[in-house]
Amino acid sequence: MKQKKFIWEINLKLVDIFVLRQIRGLFLYGLVTFTFLVLFSASFKTAVKMIVDMETPISQVSEFLALGIPQSVVVAIPMTILLASILTFSQLSSSGELRAALVSGSSLRRIASSVIVIGFFSFLLSVSLNEFVIPSSVEKMEKLAVEIYREGRAQENDVNFESYYPSGNMKWNLIAQNLDNNVLNNLHLFRYEDQENQLMFSEYFLAEKGLYISNDGSWELLNVVTLSNLGSGRFANLKQDKVRVFFEESPTNIKKLRTKDVQEMNYLNAKNYVSEVRKRGESMKADKLATQTELKIAVPFASIIFSLLGVAMGSSFERKSVGPGMGIGMSMLVIFFYYVVMLVGIALSKIGLSAIVAAWFPNFLFLIVSSFILLKRENPILFSK
Repeated sequence: MKQKKFIWEINLKLVDIFVLRQIRGLFLYGLVTFTFLVLFSASFKTAVKMIVDMETPISQVSEFLALGIPQSVVVAIPMTILLASILTFSQLSSSGELRAALVSGSSLRRIASSVIVIGFFSFLLSVSLNEFVIPSSVEKMEKLAVEIYREGRAQENDVNFESYYPSGNMKWNLIAQNLDNNVLNNLHLFRYEDQENQLMFSEYFLAEKGLYISNDGSWELLNVVTLSNLGSGRFANLKQDKVRVFFEESPTNIKKLRTKDVQEMNYLNAKNYVSEVRKRGESMKADKLATQTELKIAVPFASIIFSLLGVAMGSSFERKSVGPGMGIGMSMLVIFFYYVVMLVGIALSKIGLSAIVAAWFPNFLFLIVSSFILLKRENPILFSK
């Protein structure tokens, strides 16, 4: 009995070693392949526009693409672990080694544990990139893009920013371009007033430039058209060379309070930013940003789910192992459905579903599917007719 147990433990360790060796090579292969595909699909059009339309030097375009690699890696990791586990376990299954291990007393869950551990470390890698690398790379990428667009004299609508600023019983909405040296270009400024607990449009300013006057904290608008709400459906239109507006936000605050992408921040900073947006009364925007913030953890966690799903799918191929091409196709199909479910969750978050539930819903659903397939593969008698 002891000898049989000893042989079983040796066989199990050999299976673990085989799995880890296979996963290592396939993981690197998949990571390079999927990272390139993600980067290509996300940035290729922009890179071509920079080279062809703006005659941007190859060195700058290469730097722009390189800064996008960390984000591409985070997207590629779940696909990679899924591909690697599918290919590894399909080979184990088709060669009969998986059946032999199961007959000797091992369970598929135990054999899959080494892959799940790799999935866990992949999750930690993704979270680390999200927290410590991607925020700075996104910021550098945006600055480089603005620099390239300016040098290429492209239309600067691509560098607009927009935000809301509460001020007493008023609320301001600012849309402008290129805040440089306390000057705003192509400025659109909307003022809303609180009337009987309801924000009503009061005034709209369209100006060629806005100059910040630091001594009294106001803005001087140049070549400005003003549209004023007189009430009862009446509006007044006035064109002036100069208008002084007491819009209290300084250029420093505008940069600080502008609408941000949560990719520019780590998880805790993003949570704090969502709270700030919610305090400013922008509930819909806060709900959207809250879901995006939770996805910073939920999407990397999918690596663990996909490691389990890959084992379940790969172990089903008993007659013929899956080739790399078929494995990539299967992985991309699964990822496609994962993102479809994610979009459903995001859509539900817009009508009241909790941001945490919306972000983690795809993981929960795919965990159920993975567990079912794994249980069916491990206990075929339970599911036989």
